[in-house]
Amino acid sequence: MNGVEPAENLVTLDTFCNAIEIGEYFREQAIYAYSLGDVDHGTIKAERVINKIRSKHITNIRQNDLYKLCRCTLFKNAADFAETMDMLEEYRYIVRNTSKGANNKTITDVIINPNILIMTNERKEQLLDQILELMTAVAYDREPNEVAVPETTKAPAPEKVKMLTVKECTELIDGLSEHTVRMLVAQNKIKNIRTGEGVRGKILVNKADLLNYFQN
Repeated sequence: MNGVEPAENLVTLDTFCNAIEIGEYFREQAIYAYSLGDVDHGTIKAERVINKIRSKHITNIRQNDLYKLCRCTLFKNAADFAETMDMLEEYRYIVRNTSKGANNKTITDVIINPNILIMTNERKEQLLDQILELMTAVAYDREPNEVAVPETTKAPAPEKVKMLTVKECTELIDGLSEHTVRMLVAQNKIKNIRTGEGVRGKILVNKADLLNYFQN
């Protein structure tokens, strides 16, 4: 904007959580505002049936049995309930098959569109997992699906390098003489450094490398 680049500030997880709470607040306000207008009783009845189907994980049921499950003050009678079923079938939430039962009585079987259950269970969980993964990735400044390192987990401190004098080398390993240590240093068979100037500088030998040389 106006030729000025926005500041590159990382968005923390707390900021995301606060944003979600704000979104929930305005969502509730929108629902309340909608409730002040004209009520669509047909939609409310249809939602009642769909919620009951979802809560019971119903895939196939007799219409009379479904009516008994959904029976409440919303439906005046079975005929009123049938009108709601007509709406659901029109929008392909359900499919109904009729057949003749005992005493030539009509039986209506209701087959539920499986997408109703998929969206509220598997798909909903997948979407929530994806949102959480994205939020975590942004909050910790990493790529999605990258393994996150908890804040409480610290990288192990590097092991300190221990250096020994020639005499300390002989004290560490039984039977090792100073002459042998100096020969190993001269042949560069063990890691070492020389402090001071020239050949008169003190020899320091890497302890781990010295042990490794004799152990192998």
